[in-house]
Amino acid sequence: GLDEQIIELAYEYAFYKTDKLELSGSGGIHTLKFTASLSGTVATPGGGAETRAASSDVTGPLPVIGFRALWDVGHHIYLDGLVQFFYISFDNFDGSISDVKLTATWMPWRNFGVGLGYNNFRTRVDVSKNDFDGRLVFNYRGAMAFVTFAF
Repeated sequence: GLDEQIIELAYEYAFYKTDKLELSGSGGIHTLKFTASLSGTVATPGGGAETRAASSDVTGPLPVIGFRALWDVGHHIYLDGLVQFFYISFDNFDGSISDVKLTATWMPWRNFGVGLGYNNFRTRVDVSKNDFDGRLVFNYRGAMAFVTFAF
């Protein structure tokens, strides 16, 4: 099986702001934790069976930079687009992370809203060594529904 955990911490600065549109840049860290496990049953001599299992996990922080646009389209509806990205290459490793979110939020009250959106998150790591070439690609994407509280 594969289990993942993603924790994000980011700082955002609005460099352009009007009554209807806000443009921001951001910097932050995504901490990714992957746990992979594999198990299998092997036939043994004499007609028996033996189960073997192995598990491994890796955790790593990856910095990201980003851009965000928030547009007040009226009637308490906001469109929000966010792009975050990072690429690194060192020694025998190449890796990248990208996170793209597009959402629409209806805020019927000042501090409460509901929304719908789409998220595409992708991580890729390539390893090239003398005796090993490998690639890990982790991607999730799909629709999302959410509740938001503002203060």
